[in-house]
Formats: sequence, structure tokens, C-alpha cells
Amino acid sequence: MSSVVEILKLAKAKAKLKRGAVSSRDIEDLLCYILKIKWGDLFLMLESDISEEDCEKFEKLLLEYLQGFPLAYLLKEVEFYHLKLAVNTDVLIPRVETEVLVDKACNVIREDYKANKILFDVGTGTGCIGLSIKNKFPELKAYLSDKSSLALSVAKANAKKNNIEAVFLEGDLLEPYHGLKADYVFSNPPYIKNEDYVGLEETVRNFEPKTALISGESGLECYTNLEKKLPYYLNNNAKIFFEIGFDQGIALSKIFNNQYWSKKRCEKDFSGKDRFFFLEFDAKYFVE
Repeated sequence: MSSVVEILKLAKAKAKLKRGAVSSRDIEDLLCYILKIKWGDLFLMLESDISEEDCEKFEKLLLEYLQGFPLAYLLKEVEFYHLKLAVNTDVLIPRVETEVLVDKACNVIREDYKANKILFDVGTGTGCIGLSIKNKFPELKAYLSDKSSLALSVAKANAKKNNIEAVFLEGDLLEPYHGLKADYVFSNPPYIKNEDYVGLEETVRNFEPKTALISGESGLECYTNLEKKLPYYLNNNAKIFFEIGFDQGIALSKIFNNQYWSKKRCEKDFSGKDRFFFLEFDAKYFVE
């Protein structure tokens, strides 16, 4: 048998040869997953021996990691805005940028939060946005939708995992919300152009669901669709929160150019890139 410190040393050396610069923390997290321990506890057992069975499991995971398989899919779970969310290859891996969107939205919602207001999370994936907002404001009525039944199964499992109540609807964009009107709408829709897909990182292109990434020729197709249909699904003064591509801010302002769209603003992520587009709905200017 080998000790924890020996296994880690060999794994990190192998990773350096295979992939060059690698994250030591990723490798440590893989071993913690196999040993079913917290990362901090790993360093309390560096001299402890690992069973042959666990060594084999770790070697298998390490090989997949070195072949480019995303760490989150291997660990089957991510932490996101105070929640632990299950992930698999049916859903995109939640990003830090989306946590920023949630945090910014919480600051807005806090100002006019009332019980029984309704939120839509359109194209929910893991449920990361809708469930995080519902967790923060439990008296909201949360409706989470996705066109993928497989993705919706993940979101449902995450709601149960975190003891959060929500209604789940299957369908593309706003189709499943017939008869409902929202006070808050969230969407992180596909926004990658067809031609840009080949330029994505290999770990994204090779493993994450393409249908959750690709929009079409312009990358703006989902936003254009939402602009046309959203007014029929909104209460007055509804607030809309989008995650967007880093170069799409100006285009979104042009798409949402009707008089009933107010308080439009584009906000940046931690790297200083346009990443979020927020606006409100003024019903008095909308004629059905």
C-alpha cells in the first residue's frame, strides 16, 4: 500500500508530464472524493495508507482528469452561492460569473421583496440561478424551466438536495409558462455563435452539452426571441436579468429598444468584461 503523501506526489508528477501546469488542488480534491473526506482533513492523514481499491479508483479518475474531463463532472458536485449542486454532462457547469449575476440580482430584489412574487429561471440547467434566488428569498414563487428533460431532472434533484421548493416546467424558452406572469426573470441562455464553437476550450467543447452553448449564426437568437415574447409574461415593473457574451452588450441594447424596456444597463464581471444585461418592464407603454 501507498501513503497519501506518496500517492499525491506521484499523481502531481504524472499530471505535470501529461498536461504541464496543473492545479494541485484539483488532484487533492480528486483524492478527497475517493476517500470521502474534506480537503482540510487530507493534510491530517498524509502518512496514512490508502487501500488498493481506493488507489485504483483514484488512478481511474486521475486518468480521466488528465484526458481533459472537467473536474466538476468527476466530483459530481459543485458549490454555488451557498448551495451544493449535483452536476453531470447533461448540464453546463455553473461558473463564478453566474454567482456574480445572482449576487447582483439579490441586491436588486432585496429593495422590493414581497411575498408571493414570481420568478422565472428560463433554461435553468442545474437550477443554480433559480434555486439560489429562491433559497435567499424563500417566499418567492419559483418556476424553473428547461427544454432538456435530462437537465430538468438534475435541477429537480438539486432542489430536493437543498430542500428548496420550486415548480419545474419542460419546454423551450417561454413556451411552458403559458398563463403565468413574472416579477423577476432570469436567463443564461445559449449565446455562442456557431462559428465560435470551435474556439472554445477543449474541456468545454468536448464535454459540456452543445445545445446549452450554441445559439445560432449570430449568438443573439435566444435574446431576440425573448424580447418579442417576454412582455406577455411580465407583471408591471418586472425585472429581467441576463447573462451575456462579453461582446454582446451593445447588441442587447439594440434588441431591447422598445419604449417599454426601461433602466437598461450592462454590467461587468470580475475580469472587467461585459457579462450581464439588466432591464425592467414598463407595462404602460406596451399594447397587446
